[in-house]
Formats: sequence, C-alpha cells, structure tokens
Amino acid sequence: MIFNIELEQHLLAGIIKYPKKYFDISSFISEDDFYSEDSYVNKTLFLVIKQIIESGEQVDDLVLSQRVKSLGISFEDNIDIFEYIKSLRLRRISDSSIISIAEDLKKVTARRLISKSCLDVVKKMKSSPLDKS
Repeated sequence: MIFNIELEQHLLAGIIKYPKKYFDISSFISEDDFYSEDSYVNKTLFLVIKQIIESGEQVDDLVLSQRVKSLGISFEDNIDIFEYIKSLRLRRISDSSIISIAEDLKKVTARRLISKSCLDVVKKMKSSPLDKS
C-alpha cells in the first residue's frame, strides 16, 4: 500500500510545534491521511492533537502522551509515546511549510486510494464469470 511515514511525522511535528496552523489544513486533512500497515501511532496522535486543539487546549507533550495512553491502545511497534512525541518536536520544520507538507500528504492519500480502487477492480474482474453469450 502507498504511504509516507516521513510526511506524516513531519506534519505531526508541525502541528505540535505550531498548533494554530492546524486550522489552515483542517478543511482537507483528516485521520485517513495517516496510514501505515504496521502502526496506528500517527493516526492516533493526529486524532488526539485534533481533539486538543479544537477544544481550545494547549498542545503539551505530557498531556498529549497521557491522552494517547488513556485510550488503552497498544501499538504494534511498542514505542514509548512520550519519547516519540519528543522526537517529533525536535524535527526542524517551519510554520510556513506546514500547508505544503499537508498538500503533499494529501497527494499520497489520493495515490493510495487510486491504487486500492484499481486492485478492487482487478479482484472483481478475476472473480466474475466470463459472459458466454
């Protein structure tokens, strides 16, 4: 499946560092743009960050990690969520690049959806009987 963990992490880092920028991308970015076959950590982080920002709270690393932990989700890669959030915050990213990162991530999502649709068509074609008329 098509995905880009680096773009996801970059966007999360940008939103964590510059939470007001979330509103510039909230109309076109959703949890469905965060995809990995191995882990739901980025999707979960996005949902929790979104909830914090939309409720008017400050995005704090400790609060964020506690909210994720309180969901009771264990991630397949057994990461320490607090350390993961700290590593995201250390990424070099400017507030002016957040929109372009979000747009690039949306392009990855579009490619993934097109690919999935094509695979679904192939599967249906293989499973349908041939017309013998």
